Amino acid sequence: MAKPNRVCILCHEEYSYCNHCPSDSSKPRWMVNFHSDNCRKIFNIVSAYANKEKTAIEAKHELELCDLSNKAKYSEMTMMFVEEILSAKEEVAPVVAENLVEEIKEETKEEIKLEKPAKNYGNHYTYKKKH
Repeated sequence: MAKPNRVCILCHEEYSYCNHCPSDSSKPRWMVNFHSDNCRKIFNIVSAYANKEKTAIEAKHELELCDLSNKAKYSEMTMMFVEEILSAKEEVAPVVAENLVEEIKEETKEEIKLEKPAKNYGNHYTYKKKH
């Protein structure tokens, strides 16, 4: 195995990779910066959150799928963002309220049945409420 010549920008782990060497030609290009796909994913999630491309909840769901066992090795700034993301609380979904409003509208429609116009007064009609 080759002597380590790179340091992962997330966890600072030393590793070897040469983007010009035939022995590493089949390895992914992201290895220029990261020693593992896990570190690459974590870095991208945190960066997207820091740049407001993802909400804390979106980032949290993605981070929960990653291995964070090396987080003690992350930079102070990265750790700050990881902790902020992981402490995010889910909000109550407003869909419940929307469903309730739709339900009330449907009940109201059933209660008030409009008959055919009783009388035509020019451009407007009078309606009678059914009981």
